[in-house]
Amino acid sequence: MSRHIFLNSLYNYIGSFATAILSFFILIYLTRNLSLEDFGKYSLVLSSQTFFVLLLSCGLPSVIIRYIPEYLTKNRYDAVRKIILSSSLIIMIFVAIIAVISVLVSKNLSTFINKFFIAEYLLLSVLLGFLRAEVRFFESAFYAFFRQG
Repeated sequence: MSRHIFLNSLYNYIGSFATAILSFFILIYLTRNLSLEDFGKYSLVLSSQTFFVLLLSCGLPSVIIRYIPEYLTKNRYDAVRKIILSSSLIIMIFVAIIAVISVLVSKNLSTFINKFFIAEYLLLSVLLGFLRAEVRFFESAFYAFFRQG
């Protein structure tokens, strides 16, 4: 049991460390090769899509981690399938709604929004936020299945 815990902890540590190192070198590369304006736009897209991830995930990863192992132990595979499909559908619906709103906002308020360089990047931020929300969703589902086994 303790060997299992040690190996899982080591795996998590290596993954976190590799992500931090990779992010550090990517940041160095971007700051050297992008202009100040381009780096500002890059930072704007990253920070705004982080906001959209929080908005799009709706707390579903916590629900997945909480209920999938429980239903798997009870052999309720229909409930597991329903959780995964409905969670994915909820994220898709929120993405569609937010994408339509962002397109409408960027077209109708383009003179106001362009002052803040957001209009051209708003839809991109929503799409990147969607991808990150989906990654978090599937990461949580994988973790829930892994935790069960």
